[in-house]
Amino acid sequence: LTANTDLAGAQASLETNNRMLRATQAELKRARQQLVDGIEASSDGFALYDAQDRLVVCNSRYRELFGLHPDLLRSGTPFADILRAHVTAGRVPAAIGREDEWIAARLAQHRDPRGLFERNIDGHWFRFSDRPTSEGGTVTIFTQIDELKQREQRLRDNQAIFQSVLDHIPVTVS
Repeated sequence: LTANTDLAGAQASLETNNRMLRATQAELKRARQQLVDGIEASSDGFALYDAQDRLVVCNSRYRELFGLHPDLLRSGTPFADILRAHVTAGRVPAAIGREDEWIAARLAQHRDPRGLFERNIDGHWFRFSDRPTSEGGTVTIFTQIDELKQREQRLRDNQAIFQSVLDHIPVTVS
């Protein structure tokens, strides 16, 4: 009788624990989906790499930039493999003819993230930000900055025109 009572109590406890586990799993699933939705909603590219420099997650904007086979941009792929495929495809003009050197420099930069840098990829300018995570991984975020680069060029052109005008005025201007 005591054994049956103990068994019934254990079974009730197990059922309660299973309900709590299912509720926790559902809550975790909702939170994960909210995080994925938030990352996807960004117009910026986003990727998270773990401490071993393997891809954890990235959004569709990041996939667009790299333009690689979807299997390559799956969770667990090393950053070095993604980078090498991107460079081998000829999408980074600065790397052409010096691929290994460029890849080594980018890997070093990725492993020691220190803020912002810009890259021309497929004729478009992007500003990247690599930031370390608390667990030794890296978050990479990028934004397309073609419009900013065009404005910078117009400003340089206007400055050159202004300087040319000043240089050719027959009187001193102060």
